[in-house]
Amino acid sequence: MVEDSAQAIYAWRGATDVMTRFDGVPLALTQSFRFGPHLAREANRWLPLAGAPIRLQGTETIPTRLDTVETPDVFSSWGELQDYAAYDPAGADLQPFVDLIDTHTPGALLAAVSQLVDEQHAQVTVSTAHKAKGREWPTVQIGNDFRPPKDAGDPDAQARPVPGPIDDAEARLAYVAVTRARGCLDLGELAWIHDHPGGSPV
Repeated sequence: MVEDSAQAIYAWRGATDVMTRFDGVPLALTQSFRFGPHLAREANRWLPLAGAPIRLQGTETIPTRLDTVETPDVFSSWGELQDYAAYDPAGADLQPFVDLIDTHTPGALLAAVSQLVDEQHAQVTVSTAHKAKGREWPTVQIGNDFRPPKDAGDPDAQARPVPGPIDDAEARLAYVAVTRARGCLDLGELAWIHDHPGGSPV
């Protein structure tokens, strides 16, 4: 198995660090063949904070530098980024942004962003559920990115599909989202919980 536990960033999605479950001899690869010593030093600032026991070494012959980038070139084309967001699980987080740009154009989005004001002067606040934790508002409308669990299968072709189980991390996030409202809550895309067998209030 090859894995970097310091890059286990999807616990909020229910992912776990499987490396801790295997009984084997760990062998650490600390030499990077992707970047040079300057970037390795920068990465090493974060490894102790991530609880990682290793420290990286960069390859001396790779001239990686820390500098301001005027023209980023992480993806060779917009089509490549669209495919990455749509078909690669690692790019799924980018799909809402791709949809926004495809629907409204970059110019329209930049114009809208330039009109944003500080939250204390805003008429509407848009937040992720993660960022909303500990906050409250008079009215809250849940966005359209809380999707129901996939059907567990249809044991009988004549019957309705059986809803799949709800991931506990997703349930905790939904709980945070619905408890942010003081006066009015629009369940929006979380309304599916009313039809889910596990969603009846106790």
